[in-house]
Amino acid sequence: MRLEERIKQLRINRNMTMQQLADLSNLTKGYISMLERGLNPSTKKPIVPSLETVQNLANAFNMTLEELLEGVEGNVSLARNDSIMTIYTQLTSPRQERVYEFASHQLDEQNGIQEEKVVYLVRGRQSAAGSMIHVDDVDAEMGVLPSSIVPNGANELVRITGDSMEPLIKKGSEVYLRYQPTVEDGEVAIVRVEDDGVTCKYLYRDGKNVILKSENPKYEDLIVDAEKVSVIGKVLL
Repeated sequence: MRLEERIKQLRINRNMTMQQLADLSNLTKGYISMLERGLNPSTKKPIVPSLETVQNLANAFNMTLEELLEGVEGNVSLARNDSIMTIYTQLTSPRQERVYEFASHQLDEQNGIQEEKVVYLVRGRQSAAGSMIHVDDVDAEMGVLPSSIVPNGANELVRITGDSMEPLIKKGSEVYLRYQPTVEDGEVAIVRVEDDGVTCKYLYRDGKNVILKSENPKYEDLIVDAEKVSVIGKVLL
């Protein structure tokens, strides 16, 4: 038996109108009607209720979820979908983005859509743009992105945590980084300063020192002994 048949059967057996069931389950009469037909007439697509909606219907029938779903096709799928969403909602936003991107590629493949070429690159790490921060390399993970949106030569996607490079680079945005040990004067780089941490700045050389400049005028230049500065890579703007 399908879910829509089960719901209609239970409603009729209990002498309930669609409106009464809608009121008891915190739904609308129109949704109950579509649910019992198993089809959204405007989109011509099947109605797939969330597990929360099915739980509300079980409550309206004074039943447990297990009792309502007993013998219903798709019972396992509903439980699996709920487990997936439970895990997804516990992830941080960057990890949710990676899950969404992966799932989108899987759906395209399932639907026979030609999957475009992808690029593997490091994700998950942060860089300051302001006060320097210490970065835990354990946060680095290998991610996958469509090649059409990744600049040529990019090795990593880094999240910027400060505002010293605004408006060029917004706080909280992600930038592509190409690993290279040096950059030209005036290029934007992510650098590691010994004992201080990692930051994103314009880089200039001045004799034995390196000058790290911000885009945001409220930040003063940082003048650091060149021997204490190592370039992680160039930001691809």
